[in-house]
Amino acid sequence: MFTFHFQLNDKDYLEFNKYHLFYSPATKKSMMIRRWASPCLVTAFLLWVIFTAENAEQPEAMIGAIIISGMFTLFWLLIFKPMHVFSLKMMVKRFKKTGKLPYGQENELIFEDGFILDRSPNREMKTAYGEIERIVVTNQIFYIYTNSTQAILLPFYAFQGPQGQSEFLAFLQQKAPAAAIVWHNK
Repeated sequence: MFTFHFQLNDKDYLEFNKYHLFYSPATKKSMMIRRWASPCLVTAFLLWVIFTAENAEQPEAMIGAIIISGMFTLFWLLIFKPMHVFSLKMMVKRFKKTGKLPYGQENELIFEDGFILDRSPNREMKTAYGEIERIVVTNQIFYIYTNSTQAILLPFYAFQGPQGQSEFLAFLQQKAPAAAIVWHNK
């Protein structure tokens, strides 16, 4: 049995959302499509305009379209991730401003023999170990996914040291043998 008392902060919540948005299997495919859809549509539109224009035989128009399309694609790929990170930061600020943070300030996680008890001032939730789908281990926190979009966050600062983290991970692997372990250090 393990018991943890800790306070999640904005950075923990933001890092989880960044991981989930860019690396989680649930969103990875849709983000890749979103990343490439705009450049492909712009390229297709420019080529359509050139081929239907009266000056379709002029190579300068084709070269211009390729250059514009290439510049837009490069620009889009460079700002795509920072734009989404900025959006996540603004979301956290809005939650703080309205006082509706989706995580409790004081958290207690109790890992019993048959279930996980997640307690905060506003809620109490029991989760069976069989519900754990995936355990993501980063360099700062455990994300214990109970479905494709929801996870229990357990930061490393809740542990006494690295040995406690290793013992905890071994305990989780024993209780949830079907859960995939993902090591993520980005």
